Amino acid sequence: MSKVAKAYAMNSADKALAIDIYEYSVVEFANKNYVGRHKDAFIDLSAIFGQNWLTAKQQGMSLNEVKAANNAYNYANLQLGARGKFIETAKRLLSADEIADDKKLRDIAKEMSAMINLV
Repeated sequence: MSKVAKAYAMNSADKALAIDIYEYSVVEFANKNYVGRHKDAFIDLSAIFGQNWLTAKQQGMSLNEVKAANNAYNYANLQLGARGKFIETAKRLLSADEIADDKKLRDIAKEMSAMINLV
């Protein structure tokens, strides 16, 4: 099964949770005061998302749980981050005095059209 098909095969409750957690993670990640942990924005946001997903699902760090978190991130990123959607999502969620500048948002958006392979 392809990564895209696997992402879309999640149940509707997990899809809704993935969207909520992605939005929650973007609020932290696209804040003008956020200091990145990774050079790659896609990986940085996925790490934030993964921590939030595992916490929300009350899961540990087993390989299957991490794969499920990665799959959920892929789904949410396809909906709200990839193909230029990241900037729109960030601007919808953060106020003008909270959001990173347009150059940073454009730089981030360029890296969002990817998928995690370990699903």
